[in-house]
Amino acid sequence: MKKSRGAAAGLAAAAAALGAEELVAGLLPGAPSLIVSIGTLIIDLQPPGGKELVVALFGEADKLALIVAVAAVALLIGAALGAIATRNKSLADAGFLGFGALALFAALR
Repeated sequence: MKKSRGAAAGLAAAAAALGAEELVAGLLPGAPSLIVSIGTLIIDLQPPGGKELVVALFGEADKLALIVAVAAVALLIGAALGAIATRNKSLADAGFLGFGALALFAALR
């Protein structure tokens, strides 16, 4: 399989996974959105003044910008892992597990 097809498959898989997760988060009371959980983790890890800089850049749309950025990075990671899977499935599997572990950590903290 070509890298481009692998990347497209990884992108589609990441989009489907994010969509399914957001659907579950919306249907189950108290279920966290992984995108929002990762965004919250990013905010918590900001150095002093980092949050103020983002608010200065985006104004009241700072949370929307963060959610869009987290989703875009997740989709790019999915595409990259799909491309990697065409050459080294074990490495792609490890990347997928690591990404899932990060999301789980963010959701449970």
